[in-house]
Order: sequence, then structure tokens, then C-alpha cells
Amino acid sequence: MKCGPRGVVAVVGVLALVAGSVLAQGFARLEVFPSNGCSGTPEVVDLTLDGCTEFAWTDPDAEINSLQLTQLMCGDTLSVVSVRGYAGAGCTDENTLFFSRTIFGGTIQPSECSEVATGSGLPVIKVASYVCDGDPTPAPISSPTPSPSPTAAPSPSPTPTPTPIESSTTTPSPTPSPSPSPTNSPDPVPTPTPVCIDAEWIEARGLEKVHASDGMGDLLCITGLPELPCGTPGHVLEVSIETDALMRTGNTALRTFAEVCSERDCSLKVGRFNGVLHSDADRLPIQDGLRLTTVAHRGTVWSSIENQIVVGAQKLGSQHINRALAYLQRRNSA
Repeated sequence: MKCGPRGVVAVVGVLALVAGSVLAQGFARLEVFPSNGCSGTPEVVDLTLDGCTEFAWTDPDAEINSLQLTQLMCGDTLSVVSVRGYAGAGCTDENTLFFSRTIFGGTIQPSECSEVATGSGLPVIKVASYVCDGDPTPAPISSPTPSPSPTAAPSPSPTPTPTPIESSTTTPSPTPSPSPSPTNSPDPVPTPTPVCIDAEWIEARGLEKVHASDGMGDLLCITGLPELPCGTPGHVLEVSIETDALMRTGNTALRTFAEVCSERDCSLKVGRFNGVLHSDADRLPIQDGLRLTTVAHRGTVWSSIENQIVVGAQKLGSQHINRALAYLQRRNSA
């Protein structure tokens, strides 16, 4: 099939709204306990994605004075909270993986006691709550109920006699104002978590990177497929589907690294990651029915539609479309 100019304009027009890998905002609250088994009174540490939080942790193998939330994913298929610790204040000097929790097919429960990832390996950390912007169903979080509404009611009731004077002074309009403000705040603009592939693999093949600086976090490596690079759990592979006895088919489906690794043997490593330009899709490898793509799943239906549009547009082989995709990808990831 040949795609005429109108088809090209339509595809690029849709992609202009959504294409690219955009860095997300997010929040995680950790409870760090003083004793093994998550006993005692914890110290609460609030972290924002890619932000730096001062926190002192003394360990025989790693001295940590600040923490950075480097990877955050929320969803029913995959949940990830990954934190790195820095020797210096302000997230400077040497760094190491401080804490990482990955759950396939569910969410991280606040009751789970997890191990710290430094040399001690003690189970002293709980993920009290975590929220990813752009996710329609955020992970379980113990949010406090609004307190101003019950306190306003009892104040006018004890003095019913002087109604004309008291009512004029005790009925100013600020009382209804707090209620609309919380409803407007939880409407974040959908922004995906960074989902990319092994930066060293990109460098070894001379490909351009999407982001100016590499991220650092957990990477999944599919066992027995050395031609495919390791990828973050949400990065997408195109999987060939066998539909007949001869195992022949032209059908494919888009699956994340996490979904593929739930059915195949995989290993986990910590390393640098970055994205590949949409225009370099034809240079990416395929092995054992798995083809590496330049897109990522962000846990929403619209993300799945966007990925299908981008992969379908790349298969047209048009240089104009590929350049437009790469331009939008770079601009959205800046």
C-alpha cells in the first residue's frame, strides 16, 4: 500500500501531540527503619523523581549523604521504585544503588519490608506510597482526609440566640473556597517515565541518543539473546506471533521488556540508559522473533495507541516521516 501526502500529514499531525520520550514527574515516600525486619520507628524520606533529598546512611560498604529517585513506574502490569545514594550532599560524588523494588503484574504494597541495596542488604525499607504523574490509577497511597470541613460546622451551633449579629460575622464566603482547590490540583499533564535501552549499547553502535544525559537505573536483559540490548522494564519490543502449525505469520504485537521477561528468562542489572531516535528504527536488531523498537509503554491506553502509530509510520520507510518523528522526539525530550 502506498501512503499519499494526506496520509503522511495525518500521521505526523497525530504524532505531533504525543510522540517522543518525555521525562516524568513523580513522588515516592520511603520509611527507613532502624532495625532489621522493619521494626521500630521509621524515618520518613520524601523523594521526587530526579530530585535530590538529603539523607544520611552509614554502611560499611557505602557512605550515603543524599538520595535521588531515578526510576518510577506505576501500573497494574509493572511497578518500579529505584533510588540511588550519593556520597556527597546535593547528590554529588560517588553513587551506588540504595534501594530498588520491582513488581511484575501488581503494585508495591506499603506493608512490604524490602532490603536496602547497599552492602548490608538489610530488610529495613518500606515504600509507604508512590505516585506517577499521568497514570490514571496511582499506586496505593495513604492520603490524609481533608480536615477543614468538620471543624467549621460546630462553631456556630453553641450560640443560637444572637442570630442576626453572629450570622453576619460568622458567614464570610472563605468556607466554600477550600473545596474546589483540591479537585483542580490532581490533574497532571501526562508525562511518561524515562524508558530507554542500555546507553553503552547505543554508544558501541554509533547511534545518536535522545536525551542530553544518561539516566541510571534497572535494566532487564533477555537471556540467550546477545544481539538485543538490555532495556528498562517499560521499553517496547515488537514480538512475532505464530498462528499456524508451520509457525509462519506476519502478525506482531507490542510487548514491554517486563512482559517479555515474565515469560522468558531474564537477568537484572543496573546501568546507564538513554533513548534511540525514531529515525534510526531500521538500524535496530531483531532476534528470535523479538525486534527492538524506539517506543515505550507508559501504562495508559493512549500510550499503546501512540506506540502503534509510531511503529506503523516507521514501517512506511518514508524519510520525511522519520525526520518528523525524530524532530518531535527531540523537542519533547528536551
